[in-house]
Amino acid sequence: MTIVLIIVLVLVVIVVGGALFARQTAQKRQFGPEYDQLASEVGPRRAKAEFAKRQKRVDGLDLKQLSPEQRAAY
Repeated sequence: MTIVLIIVLVLVVIVVGGALFARQTAQKRQFGPEYDQLASEVGPRRAKAEFAKRQKRVDGLDLKQLSPEQRAAY
């Protein structure tokens, strides 16, 4: 019984750790070196909150993709 409980706890820790690592990796990919810089300055938790705030602000903007012709003009 005790061995089963230990195995279950170890598996839970592995799954949670993997999920946190995947989330952090996704944020690094999305925000690039800016994420690493902010995380080193204020810590990963505050960096995550700051990027969530920024993402919410950007989502509120009415941004539209440029057409291929417009992109070529720039």
